[in-house]
Amino acid sequence: MIRHLLGYFDYWGGRPKELAIDQDRLMVVSENSGEIIYTKDFKDFIDEQELALYVCRRADPETKGKVENVVKFVKGNFLAARDVETVEEANAGAFRWLRRRANGKISQATRQIPAVLIEEERAHLRPLRNSIFRKDSLLGREERTTNDKALISVAVRP
Repeated sequence: MIRHLLGYFDYWGGRPKELAIDQDRLMVVSENSGEIIYTKDFKDFIDEQELALYVCRRADPETKGKVENVVKFVKGNFLAARDVETVEEANAGAFRWLRRRANGKISQATRQIPAVLIEEERAHLRPLRNSIFRKDSLLGREERTTNDKALISVAVRP
């Protein structure tokens, strides 16, 4: 889940101030009198990325309706017409479909083109930040070299 969120941040070109999430077991352990208890990795992630969270109430369509409608739209329009065998194949097809269909045409709900709204929203995103959960990214990392004895020189800054 964390890698997917980081992928979304990369796609959008920044990170939001707040995320709305469901009470999914990958992110939320439990709710105790209104206090949300997150899984350790997810708590580390939201602290690292300085994210505020809005956790939707369980089985409450009013707080999750917009997200559920998007999921239904993707399932009914993109996934229903395709057989995909790998995540990479699904992602490549989804990006093409988003440009052509989902984000490229006027939305019935907003009467606007989502691609235009997305560009306006990008102005409000915060810069990308490196993450301990990004195993394959060089974002924010220094390039280092080794000497003939395979030692790395590190400068200590006060």
